[in-house]
Amino acid sequence: MFWRDSAGEVADILSVIETEDVRVILAEELYGRDMGEMMEKETDVRVVYLDTMTRGEYDADSYLDGMRSNLELLIQ
Repeated sequence: MFWRDSAGEVADILSVIETEDVRVILAEELYGRDMGEMMEKETDVRVVYLDTMTRGEYDADSYLDGMRSNLELLIQ
């Protein structure tokens, strides 16, 4: 689900969080933190911003490093 800023979409997301008892939302920082921070304030949901690894350094171990970082975020 992509986050946008329309009032209807925000209401829909809040409704799904509440009715489905969502505890964690996985997000991509590229789309910004404003919506995620608002969701955390309005609900009990935790937003985890994962690295999609579509940009940045392309060293030999960059994919593994990125996956390790994502795993650390998920287990917190």
